[in-house]
Amino acid sequence: MRPKELVRLDVICQSYEIESSLVEEIHQAGYIQLYYERKTAYLRQDELGQLEKIANMKRELGINQEGIETVLHLLRRIERLQSEMSEIRNRLLLYERED
Repeated sequence: MRPKELVRLDVICQSYEIESSLVEEIHQAGYIQLYYERKTAYLRQDELGQLEKIANMKRELGINQEGIETVLHLLRRIERLQSEMSEIRNRLLLYERED
């Protein structure tokens, strides 16, 4: 993995104003993957959105582990349905153009 794809955990915690223990908790739950090098923790840049989403659910909304799993499942389902709708719309446009 290229270093510029990784962000140090202490930088993330300072930027998002969250405790490293919360990030560790989210990591232990399996929602994000932390990488360690010389006792320094890093997170991939493409997982920052997931971290922010879960940290907000826990910190600002007080949602517990089971609630977070449910919310994430529903969000994935919504994304899948939106993708299916987009695909169906594109197919419909193809048929409309043929007429």
